[in-house]
Amino acid sequence: MDTNLPATFDFTFTLLGTSQLDFPDHFIDFLYHECTDALIVESLQKVGLTQPLPVRQIAPSRYQLLAGYPYLPAIRDLGIDEVYCQLVSPATPLFNITYLQIVHSLSTVRNSPVLQAHLLQEAQQILADHEVMKLLSAMGHKPQRYKLQELLGVLQLESLVVFALHNGTLSLKVGKQFARLSEGDQRYLMKLIDTYRPGGSKQQKLVEMIIEISLREGKSVSDLAEEWFRTEKEIDQDNIPQQLQQLLRYLDHRSSPGKNAAEKKFRQLIQELQPPDRITIEHCLSFEDESLEVRLQFPDSDSLRRQWPAIINCTTP
Repeated sequence: MDTNLPATFDFTFTLLGTSQLDFPDHFIDFLYHECTDALIVESLQKVGLTQPLPVRQIAPSRYQLLAGYPYLPAIRDLGIDEVYCQLVSPATPLFNITYLQIVHSLSTVRNSPVLQAHLLQEAQQILADHEVMKLLSAMGHKPQRYKLQELLGVLQLESLVVFALHNGTLSLKVGKQFARLSEGDQRYLMKLIDTYRPGGSKQQKLVEMIIEISLREGKSVSDLAEEWFRTEKEIDQDNIPQQLQQLLRYLDHRSSPGKNAAEKKFRQLIQELQPPDRITIEHCLSFEDESLEVRLQFPDSDSLRRQWPAIINCTTP
């Protein structure tokens, strides 16, 4: 346990008008403003707000919510005018305030890679690098720069993908793959996912196959979907699970015949080599082509410079 992490926080308890409360910024407002959680509404109606909302004062009569974001739209929808709040002391260091947003019992940060990425991006503007790494660790991740960059990358995805990652429609593992597509293709693929609602392994398989075929054949996701619609003569428009199965079969058939065997061979190679976290090995999109791509991650440019001669030497035919 890091003994430099704050163990307690200095609060005062106060009754505030809900009209005085604001989300921390426009991005969090985008995630929560019009997304009332029915379960939270039901809980508030039955037992009320069981724990004060943590806030800090940002201007006269204006307070910034630090956790419990889903409660604010629910409280307002119910017409509640005042709520009890935990007001953070004005002397609280910025690191402690950011840390509180992760560990507070009302925090939703651990459940959303998008919130994690946004909080870390904001923290980079006001905190030292070692403090940002402490926050990354508090979120349950390895305090390493590659993981930080991986999380920050989700903020560059199309807004529909970002929202799906936030609300759990997409897993982080699947969502990261969208970065390989254009914004238009990301939107269309999300349209397919919203229509057919694949979950778990089916979602992962759908996304992987569509991205692979789209990139390999140089076709847009919408073109691939249109080609499938034209080949399926007997699609039951009311049977969504059946349509999903037909789409998955079509995509699997569209993949090259030798793909499954080649994929198995590639997985065996990865298991044999056991590459560390900083080394990524990827197969060519066309599995008939046996070429491989190896990506190396370095903490900084000086490390790369030191290793560069060895890299050149090992890649020289």
